Amino acid sequence: MGSPGGLALALAAAVGCAAPGPGPATGPGLPAPAPRGAQAIVRGPGSPHGLAVDEDSVYYVTDRVMKAPKAGGAALVLASETAVALAVDATSVYFTSPGARAIRRVPKRGGQAVTLLTAPGPVSLCQGGQELYFTSLDDDGVRAVAKRGGAARTVAARLRRPVIAVYGDFLYFALYGEGSVGRVPVAGGRAEVLAAGERRPVALAVDADGVYWSSEGDGTVRRVAKAGGAPVTLARGQVNHDRLVVDDLHVYWTTWGKRPAVMRVAKAGGEPQVVAAPAARPTGLAVDAEAVYYATADGTITRVPK
Repeated sequence: MGSPGGLALALAAAVGCAAPGPGPATGPGLPAPAPRGAQAIVRGPGSPHGLAVDEDSVYYVTDRVMKAPKAGGAALVLASETAVALAVDATSVYFTSPGARAIRRVPKRGGQAVTLLTAPGPVSLCQGGQELYFTSLDDDGVRAVAKRGGAARTVAARLRRPVIAVYGDFLYFALYGEGSVGRVPVAGGRAEVLAAGERRPVALAVDADGVYWSSEGDGTVRRVAKAGGAPVTLARGQVNHDRLVVDDLHVYWTTWGKRPAVMRVAKAGGEPQVVAAPAARPTGLAVDAEAVYYATADGTITRVPK
């Protein structure tokens, strides 16, 4: 895996990979039988990525911005343009458009997409409160723009292509090259390092309990308190685990290579478990209170009950 310059909260487009080997054996990093109750809710074309979910729908990107019912059914085209990353709130879908070199918004029910900000090379995107937070391939740092549009403001400068997440009053970041995880107030201010000496962190998630990240350099999944402290290793020996999400009890991530998998481990620690072992490379991951959703490079989005 290369530098995360193309990462968008670990929502990069992916290519196919080899199918896992046969056999019903389970365990960390090993293939598992098809999970009970698994349902393919989207089937191609394209390689979906950038998954997000709300109460009723799953949102994703192929060569278009799409949504589909979580229970399965016809997909709806929200915008006939590709995107690198997307974010969803109660009313709208926001996405970075490389073709328009812009951040754009479209209603979740469908309608006309509008440009909120023209920006060179927008990549990562997340939302919180009344603002969107984004990074760019063309400069360092994190900027914010109001969801209604307007001028961008700088949240943090001199952060080299960070992976970002927002929770409450802070924006959290992981720096691949520097090997650090930190935070900065969303209003702007001094950045604070929460964990240093990490081995190339590539994915990041935050919740009320802590900050979580995966590092490709040492194959770990780790966590630290949001206020800092000693990091805790939750999993080791993972490969190409560049997507990561959390729920109330678990941390989830995907791996790809010879044996693609969707994995999880308890936030309190324990043995990692296989959630699913898809035949194609995972390209997206999301979770809600009832299920795990993952996309694969063969054009499928699958729902797995917890």
